[in-house]
Formats: sequence, structure tokens, C-alpha cells
Amino acid sequence: MTMVYLTNLKQAKELNLKDKNIVIIIVLFVISMQTANAQSTTHNISLGIGFPNIPRFFFNQFDTKNKFESTGKGPYHFKYEYRLNRWIGVGASINYMSYKVKWVDNVFDTAQGRFKPNNVFIENKTMAFNLRGNLHLIDPENHPEYDIYAGLGIGYQFGRGLRVNSDFPEYALNIGLPRISRLGLEASIGLRRQIFGDKLKIYTEIGFTKSLVQLGLNYQIN
Repeated sequence: MTMVYLTNLKQAKELNLKDKNIVIIIVLFVISMQTANAQSTTHNISLGIGFPNIPRFFFNQFDTKNKFESTGKGPYHFKYEYRLNRWIGVGASINYMSYKVKWVDNVFDTAQGRFKPNNVFIENKTMAFNLRGNLHLIDPENHPEYDIYAGLGIGYQFGRGLRVNSDFPEYALNIGLPRISRLGLEASIGLRRQIFGDKLKIYTEIGFTKSLVQLGLNYQIN
């Protein structure tokens, strides 16, 4: 009976020792993460413009149409990122774009029995609000002048939607966007480079975010 008691006491002490070691490891891990956060936590604000305006670029293929005109704004990109640690950042982005195209077709007016000009008009304005995460690929302590990252975002697109008008409804273009087009998606790889001090940077991104290429400025707040 005494031997059993001693054995149980020994096992209990070993378990307590293991529990203490686990607690110590967890505490050290938390301290190390807090230290990393204290060294690397930053706020990044970016403002840029994208190229090309993808829908407008598509409709420009119709520039052989009579009296063809194409105008548009953006895409414009605004991003905010909170750097959790050296490698991970979370935040949000706002992406705005508009385009307007019009041309004139000659169509047959069945009521008058002759060809008449038909004005075709297509317009859209959208603003996407996305939640975004970035994975940073370079340690900022070793290379503070550069920042290479991959970003992924998802959200919702606001706007009045696609408008297609025609003087003759029977000749109106059958163009529509599926409901999933309201889903805001973005995926890109980016580079930031210091230009004036350690706060102001120039940035560029390649990927799909209402445009294929972005260029702009980034300001860092510690």
C-alpha cells in the first residue's frame, strides 16, 4: 500500500512539473509574440490608381462603331492595413470605378419602313468595400526599405448597376450581370519601396482588383 502511494505521489509530481513546463512555454510564446508586435505593429494607408479600366478596355474593341465614345474614371484604390506582426496584416479596401460608352447604329424602323440612327448607351458605376488580409514575405527589421506582400480580399460591391439604353428597345443589347457580380473580390501581389524617409513609400500591385496593375503612395504610421 505504501509503495502504491509513493508511486502515485511521484506521478503527481511529474504531472505537476509537466504542467508547469507547459505554462512556462505558453508564457514565453505570448511574450515573444507581444515583443514582435511591439516591434512591427504599424498602420498603413494607401491611395492609388489602377490600369486598365477593364470594362472600358473591353468596350473599346467596338471603337469602329459610328460616333463611338468611351469615358471613365478609375479604378481608384484606397486601402488600410493594421500590421499584426512581422508577417500578417489585416484591414480593408475601397475600390471605385466608372465607365460610359456610346455609339450609333443604323437600324430598320419597321413603323416607318426605313433605316434610322439608334443611339446605344452603356454605363456603370461601382464601389467595392472589401475586408483584406496581407501576408508579408520580408522581415521589416532586416529590410525596412522594402515590403513584398500577397493580399486577398472579399466584400460587397455597391452602385446603381449596369445601365443599357437604346432609342429602339427592340434593338437594345442583351447585356446583364449575374448576382454574383455584387461579390467583391481581390487578389494581388504588391511591393512597397521607401522614397522619403521611413514613412512615405511608393507601392505597386499586380493582380485582379478592378484593374490589373496599381500604382500609388503608401504612408506608414507606427
